[in-house]
Amino acid sequence: MSTTKNIDFFNSVVNAVLEDLYANFPLPKHLVVEELVGKALPNDSTDELTWNSVQMAGYVIRFLADLGLITTGGPYSDGSKYMNAQITFAGLSLLGKVPSSLVK
Repeated sequence: MSTTKNIDFFNSVVNAVLEDLYANFPLPKHLVVEELVGKALPNDSTDELTWNSVQMAGYVIRFLADLGLITTGGPYSDGSKYMNAQITFAGLSLLGKVPSSLVK
């Protein structure tokens, strides 16, 4: 992937993760990495690109957790899912969707 494609893919995965977790808020949910990649990649992607993208999506999830935008219970041993993921107050703030009950 070129740098521009990496950033575009990163943005697409971030959007998919935050949208999924916001739609399920306040309940945690398992993030299925391949489903997120499916939302982020065009349908005509090659298998190699898809495999690389699955790996990259896992790094994006960890990056979001490291920034405190989401929390997770960690990945399954094969990295296919991240358990009990939940959007945080910081993630809600980034989206501009903090519930009024949390704003003074």
